[in-house]
Amino acid sequence: MTGQNEATRTTTDEGRRSRPSVVDTHVHFWDRRRGGLVYDWLADDAPPSSLGDLDGLRAVRYSVDEYRAETRFQGVTKVVHMNAATGTPGPVAETAWLQSLADRTGWPQAIIATCDLADASAQETIERHLVHGNLRGFREMRPAQILDDPAFRRGYGLLAGRGLVFCHQVGWPDWTRARDLVRLHPDVVFRLDQSGMPEARDPEYFAQWRAALVALAVEPNVVCKISSLGMKDPHWTTASRRPWILGCIEAFGADRCFFGSNWPVERLQRLRGCAGRVSRQHRRLHRGGAGTAAARQCGAHLPHLTGRTRRHRPDRSAYARPRWRPAAR
Repeated sequence: MTGQNEATRTTTDEGRRSRPSVVDTHVHFWDRRRGGLVYDWLADDAPPSSLGDLDGLRAVRYSVDEYRAETRFQGVTKVVHMNAATGTPGPVAETAWLQSLADRTGWPQAIIATCDLADASAQETIERHLVHGNLRGFREMRPAQILDDPAFRRGYGLLAGRGLVFCHQVGWPDWTRARDLVRLHPDVVFRLDQSGMPEARDPEYFAQWRAALVALAVEPNVVCKISSLGMKDPHWTTASRRPWILGCIEAFGADRCFFGSNWPVERLQRLRGCAGRVSRQHRRLHRGGAGTAAARQCGAHLPHLTGRTRRHRPDRSAYARPRWRPAAR
């Protein structure tokens, strides 16, 4: 009996060692009991959300312990936290809280925070964020028209030389706004968030979305996060996700794509289990090929995962237009 138990344990250990590690680049934590942090999108009296019925998310707390419990069998080794306290008057407060979590638990390993780059005090706010060692960049959640604003563009330029990335979902109708911005500031890495947030699933929309991705991928300082595909496809299957995931990889190449679960928000959609299952769906699409490489790598060359440097410049060879072609289907 002892020998059988040892054999079973050995097999289990080998299985754990063979499971690919996952860097989840899009998670949200909150603690609604903490003073100074406001999660207006989770408030009981919040207006109807485009995300759907949020009652399943309105827990008092969702933090490191809850996330790790849900993903404990999925091989997640690192996470990037995306700003969630969207109603907080002082955005550095969320960064300070997340850094305290990281100092205590080791998670999150990277923080994407809030900063109004169009504000006259943007530089001061950036410096206050930089006090916290896990800061890796900022996400802008206003519509893409903000990318044209001269004041915003001046603030965006402040990210150069600090090793900080910028994140925006853009949307295909506004891809030229993103192109013009990244050309003005080639030393800032622009992260196309949430797969460019496709809003529909019909063939015409897909063709327009994919053409925008291919055009934006020409810019060497743009990378793509494959994430949030369930938000507009609540009854998704592997087959329904396939063209959108491959569309990202074919446009940018596996070395410029990475995975984000958008957890726990994606829990509202058709998920049987936890965030790691989404990752496995992505890996299955190209088992052994570039899709698997993207899921494993998760943008390892990007500064927001490898560590911030004060004088960072993107590695142009890493962002070169890929010659990768999808496997025959």
